[in-house]
Amino acid sequence: MSNLIRGLVLLGLVPRFAASQDVRLAAYLNDSTYFEGEPIYVVVELANRGPDTAWTRPLDLASGTLHGLVLSGGGPLPEFVAVSHYMPLPGERGEPIAPGESTYLSFVLQSRWGHPGELYRTLFLQHLPPGEYTFLASFVPDDPVGNLRARVEGAPAAFRVRARLGSEEDSYVAVKQLGAIVRDPSRRNVVLSEMIAWCQSRLRADSGDPFVPYVLSDGLGIARGRGIAPSAGQSQDLLRMQGTLLRLYATSSTGALLTYAEPLRTSSVLDSAIAQSDVSSLVRSVVRSWRRTSKGQ
Repeated sequence: MSNLIRGLVLLGLVPRFAASQDVRLAAYLNDSTYFEGEPIYVVVELANRGPDTAWTRPLDLASGTLHGLVLSGGGPLPEFVAVSHYMPLPGERGEPIAPGESTYLSFVLQSRWGHPGELYRTLFLQHLPPGEYTFLASFVPDDPVGNLRARVEGAPAAFRVRARLGSEEDSYVAVKQLGAIVRDPSRRNVVLSEMIAWCQSRLRADSGDPFVPYVLSDGLGIARGRGIAPSAGQSQDLLRMQGTLLRLYATSSTGALLTYAEPLRTSSVLDSAIAQSDVSSLVRSVVRSWRRTSKGQ
């Protein structure tokens, strides 16, 4: 595991909260160097290391509780902003994080930050040209009843994007071809079958193709957005590939993102996979966290 951000903020006396709050923000990137166009998989953790339950707003980019900046030599990169609003119920104190527990958010960095590029209007991935970058994360833990607290900030994490080499160019050309298929109006109703066939082809050519986990997680939302649900046979195809990739990326933020993906998320394959000894505590903790949150909804 590389590029661990650890930021610790000790929060002071706040009405209706314990006197001592120890909340930590950490971000995990799946690598420190990427080829141009390669997805950057990120997991952000908000951990309660204090003795009392912490009450916070949800850890979320869209509602503005989690803030991020990607800096390059020319300043901050553009950010694609999708906005939502968190409206607590009367009397609600927010989301509890028990002592020793954490809540997580998993995402691909280019789905939020970067410049419009060749994959922007097809697979919703923005472009980071070769260069040196810094990712900054911070969390605004203000609870819904208005108790204002200090922002929790993580230390900066540096990463590098370099030019593509050898087979990496083949991988990028292949994902551009998938993007052209997705954008083709004549294929709107078969986009899911096209995506499945593409993933199967890429895994045969290169089992470590970094675009396949994205397509099998966030990318499937393109089909869902068109009202296309997988058939029983397609669900089995997706499950096999997702399970295989989860075992391949069992120790990284790439694997963590896959655990959110359907149909893996609700299958026994996920339980079997995370029970294996080579699965990292990060991946297990992410699953435990979103399952706990889902039960509370």
